[in-house]
Amino acid sequence: MIRVEDKGEGVEFEVKVIPGSSRTAVAGEYDGRVRLTIAAPPEKGKANKALIKFLAETLALRKNDITIVKGSTSPLKRLRLRGISADELLQRLGPAARGSDAEEKRSDGKGLPPGRTSPKRLNALEEN
Repeated sequence: MIRVEDKGEGVEFEVKVIPGSSRTAVAGEYDGRVRLTIAAPPEKGKANKALIKFLAETLALRKNDITIVKGSTSPLKRLRLRGISADELLQRLGPAARGSDAEEKRSDGKGLPPGRTSPKRLNALEEN
């Protein structure tokens, strides 16, 4: 279960970032954190910029509403988001970030871990 703290005008939560991945996506839950794969390399802040851009697009927020509070040089980061509630955050992140029940539904039956199934493949599986 993702741990999210309400902070007045927004929320704080932790993420596990995997930079240098083949694509940028929500890849599930890791020890109470949102697990994210980021395509940008972990050099000169590129992965952090890509993380903020991805979350802004995914969560329908402005980039200025997203702050890395802790862990700017670490894969484990604490983020503060303004203008969103905990429920909205979890809903907008999608089923991959909501826990094991949602992850089990995403399994493609071929041994791929949750979050590693392409969106096209997921849609095809849901239609069957």
